[in-house]
Amino acid sequence: MRLVSIRRTEFKHERVGTQHTVSVTLTELYQDPALESSTLAESTGLTDVTWTVTRYDQTGAQVDQQSYDGRQLTGTRIAAADGTNRITIRAVGTIPFVESFSYDPKQSLRVISLTQTRRGESSNVVDIWTATHGTEQSVSTRERLTTAREIVSTVDSGQASQTMQDAIDAYNGEFAPATQLASEAEAVAKQT
Repeated sequence: MRLVSIRRTEFKHERVGTQHTVSVTLTELYQDPALESSTLAESTGLTDVTWTVTRYDQTGAQVDQQSYDGRQLTGTRIAAADGTNRITIRAVGTIPFVESFSYDPKQSLRVISLTQTRRGESSNVVDIWTATHGTEQSVSTRERLTTAREIVSTVDSGQASQTMQDAIDAYNGEFAPATQLASEAEAVAKQT
């Protein structure tokens, strides 16, 4: 099985509450390893998800299309006997709200993951795609902290480093104080 393309909006800082679409196309379904059939399991961290699985034959003609709801989809059968040559999997859902913010590591959302299971129940992960998600305020605060952190890292100042660490600690839910502390750390670094 070979992943030939993935189409999606840019996976960077996804805004909570917005709709997101990802589309994955798989070809060479029976080549590596040479299989007659297998099943796919798809999952996502998106909410209010609708999956659309479209199958195509060797001529490129659509032979089947089915839609499902839910964060997990198991049992998408891939079989040479069905004449399936290519599959497109499309997920449309909403970026969920962030339960807790963290500057490092960034909060991460699993946009889509695909796992192939072969006869005999051996399985392998086809791929996993993730994105950082947050609010407009969390994204702008993160950008401000990153800029200040780069400036502070260029000087040898314990005070600037400690204030920068305080700003990072404050980012875990308190964006206004984090921004203020980042500005203070940057000012101290520029005076050093």
